[in-house]
Amino acid sequence: MRTLYLGLLATIALTACGADEPPEILARWRHTSTMDLAPPAAGPERRVIVAQRTNPAELVTLQEETGGVLEGPHAVFPTTHAPAVVGTNIYLVTTVGRIVHTDLAGQVLPAPDVMLGATSPIVAAADGTLRVVANAGRLVGFDDAGSILLDVNVGGASATAPAVDEDGNTYVATDTGSLVGYDAGGAQIFDAPLVGQGSGPSARGQVVAVGDADGVKAFSANGAEIFAHPRAARVTGTRILANGEILAWGEDGAVELLDGSGALIMSYAAGPPIYTEVVAIDDAAERFVVIDDSGVAHLVGRDGAAVTTFALGARALLQVARAASSPFVFVTVGREVIALDFTSRT
Repeated sequence: MRTLYLGLLATIALTACGADEPPEILARWRHTSTMDLAPPAAGPERRVIVAQRTNPAELVTLQEETGGVLEGPHAVFPTTHAPAVVGTNIYLVTTVGRIVHTDLAGQVLPAPDVMLGATSPIVAAADGTLRVVANAGRLVGFDDAGSILLDVNVGGASATAPAVDEDGNTYVATDTGSLVGYDAGGAQIFDAPLVGQGSGPSARGQVVAVGDADGVKAFSANGAEIFAHPRAARVTGTRILANGEILAWGEDGAVELLDGSGALIMSYAAGPPIYTEVVAIDDAAERFVVIDDSGVAHLVGRDGAAVTTFALGARALLQVARAASSPFVFVTVGREVIALDFTSRT
């Protein structure tokens, strides 16, 4: 296993950037493994957590700014999803649906004794509890002691991650055309109809957004529909930003930014389809990172115009991680995790 320290200028930059020039996309470092890697996760104290996808799998923690190895490698079971990180606790859901709980030193910690088969990504709630959905339709929530807090049948398969709001309510989009919600104890509190397969729910500030075959829908926490915004193809993911605006991306290759009433603020066509998560570079939501299915990263302004692009060289995995303390977004391509800097002028 080796870590390469590279800085690659985006291809559209023909001259040195001055103070008034737009940012370029730089690959600040690349961590290269001997095996295919799972998506990365941002960890504590400027760490990046990376696991492998195939046996014999290992997990390492990297330094956020340089890609240097801080801890590991530690032996783990293979996973296809990004870890969920709560403080110094690392949670993985393995390829066969086992839950693995370790610390940064690789010590095995308590986890639920379940076998879920193929699952969604594992996600952490604000209180540090965890949620995961089996593709067979089973939602499981648990705590750091390995105690199961909820275990319910959601009525359909779900391949995308559940959304957990600030109150611990969990929302799952199913392939049977429903968005269902459960409180922290597993009681159902929400059941809204969707068109076709539901995908990519998000929850924030008493609003729940979700994609379906006809577009984007938003609901209040009590299940009342706030808006339905039509699209020409299935919407695969949503993200509610801190300011209440909603990002939505889909199989038509477009990323849209909507206001709280569903009105269009901007649209950007990256080329169909878009499955990888779209993120805002900063809390001001002035620029967004879009990665298309061909492996090109786009830096997009709030006006819907491309600032610049960067070729990753191959298709990226669906989950990306945004650093908490630097302008980096971490993405996995094959056997590499790449630290992309979207704000640099050097």
